[in-house]
Amino acid sequence: LDKNDKKLNIREFRGNLILLNFWATWCEPCKEEMPSLDQLQINPELNNLKIFAINIGKEKKNNVDNFFSDL
Repeated sequence: LDKNDKKLNIREFRGNLILLNFWATWCEPCKEEMPSLDQLQINPELNNLKIFAINIGKEKKNNVDNFFSDL
C-alpha cells in the first residue's frame, strides 16, 4: 500500500530499477539518507529508478508525515 492506502502492483514497474528502502521514524540513519534518496529519485539520468520507502515502524500516519516534514 502507498501512503494513501492505495494498493500497488509491482508488475506496473517492470523494466525499472527498483530500490526498496526500509525505514522508521525513530531511525537516525534513515533521517540522514532520505534527502539522498530524494535526489536520486528526481535525477533525470535515472528516470527508470523507482524508490519505495517502506516504513517498518508501524507508526501512525501523523508521525510519518511529521518525519518527512522535519527533513
